[in-house]
Amino acid sequence: MLKSKKVVLIGNPNVGKSTIFNEITFSHQHTGNWTGKTVGSCAGKYKYKFTDYELVDLPGTYSLLSSSEEERVARDYLCFENYDCVVCVVDATNLERNLNLVFQVCELTDNVVLLLNLCDEAKKKNIEIDTKALSDYLGIPIVRATARSGKGINELLEEIHIISNKTKLVNCATLYYSNAVENAVKCVEKSLKGNIETNKKLRFFALRLLENDESFNTSFKNNFGADILRRGSIRASLLSAQKSFDTNYDLSKVITSALYENAGMINLSVVKKMPSKKESYEKRLDSILLGKYT
Repeated sequence: MLKSKKVVLIGNPNVGKSTIFNEITFSHQHTGNWTGKTVGSCAGKYKYKFTDYELVDLPGTYSLLSSSEEERVARDYLCFENYDCVVCVVDATNLERNLNLVFQVCELTDNVVLLLNLCDEAKKKNIEIDTKALSDYLGIPIVRATARSGKGINELLEEIHIISNKTKLVNCATLYYSNAVENAVKCVEKSLKGNIETNKKLRFFALRLLENDESFNTSFKNNFGADILRRGSIRASLLSAQKSFDTNYDLSKVITSALYENAGMINLSVVKKMPSKKESYEKRLDSILLGKYT
């Protein structure tokens, strides 16, 4: 009897998720039809190394900090559904913008692999990414790919298999905020233990509850009980944490700023824009002429 695993695809709009979904489910013993489960998402099946996999393609989203229906759907699926691996699909030509979502997924689960797609487009634009350094920063495996030509798909399937079967444990790097935020997060995380049953990391839940996001609070109550936020220890920890912030403290702004700052820092460290052949020729010519007339 084959084992069964579930894998989730997530990424910004127009990063090639649908292409990857099609390449995997239709080229690797696809069975059954797509099933529309949520807004903009679909599921298919494939087999790999004596294992049945269900692949779920979530709506394209820039963030899990809900401000649209697509973001809410993606966030709630990752928070409250069971799965074995998350594939974050990233546009190699625009790494910085894509990293915000990767950070948020890593706050929720360690079972993550990053697929650096559109590497052919990056090459055309003379963009080079140090994937070893990027992997070290994020603490997750990275696969280079050009999905429309099938390049990188087999390597992706192997990484998914390794993570899904816990052959290799991944330990995502943690994005830390200010001391005030971290102390509040620890307080809320402690109160959540024993009050909710989940295999997700509690850090993401704690941050969203501290933001007091109405959309998340509703989903949280729908999944863990209508009275969950009124339970003594959770209610007390949230009140205590929120009182520790200054009156005008904007936690959502602090979190968003940290996400952008870290994305920018990593981008500067791992991405190089190499000169084109024409630019290199002109630079060498200028150097020769400069040397000749000085």
